[in-house]
Amino acid sequence: MTIKVNNVSKIYEIRGKKKVLVLKDINLTVNTNEFTCILGPSGCGKSTLLRIIAGLDSSTEGTVQIDEQTITEPNKNSSVVFQDYALFPWRTVVQNVEFGLILRKVPRKEAKEKALKYLNIVNMSEFKDQYIHQLSGGMKQRVAIARALVMEPKILLMDEPFGALDTFTRIQLQDELINICKNRELSVVFVTHDIDEAIYLGDKIAIMKSNPGNINSLIEIPLIKPRNRTHYNFTHYRNLIYKEFSLVKEFEPEYNI
Repeated sequence: MTIKVNNVSKIYEIRGKKKVLVLKDINLTVNTNEFTCILGPSGCGKSTLLRIIAGLDSSTEGTVQIDEQTITEPNKNSSVVFQDYALFPWRTVVQNVEFGLILRKVPRKEAKEKALKYLNIVNMSEFKDQYIHQLSGGMKQRVAIARALVMEPKILLMDEPFGALDTFTRIQLQDELINICKNRELSVVFVTHDIDEAIYLGDKIAIMKSNPGNINSLIEIPLIKPRNRTHYNFTHYRNLIYKEFSLVKEFEPEYNI
């Protein structure tokens, strides 16, 4: 499915008096089977933009369309994964994953079979009867991803899902996400403030700047996945993005040791 963000702006009112322009004139197209990363510093409006795309928040101006249908509420073809997991602590792992299916009146046996299928995809089937407090952060995020995928969405929206995880777990989950997307017709919008993560995952990177939040540039990443983080091609895109954010500095000449 194709997502089109058309001239979206967002103004928040603080206590009914002060108005803050959070997003200004955002235009973005995410094509079917495309993995688009929204990259920017904290406070630039990345998460607000994602919530508007998800139909969880409304824009002050402009529209979001999915296959030319204007979005004004959560769409049944979209699933959202947040950074804070948003899992139910009183339910087991499998009960968390099947919850959305039960709400859609899917028969319980079928719901459980589907939940187990997607838990297996994220390598969590052996923990199906555990409760959430018994899991590590990385395991919780696997459950959250399984819960999103079990709805078999055509659009996957992810708001810094790996931001709170350690480096090793984050890299592992990035690889799993690539494998999950490989055999599915998924349009993915992935919010991150991690430059290497955006280059590793994204087919396209939307660079956001702050005050007000806007998309400053779009960078296509035509590298084959999975990508080599140490290859000079990867470094080329890293340096390109560093320049976008004015992070390139002059260094002293290197010395042989």
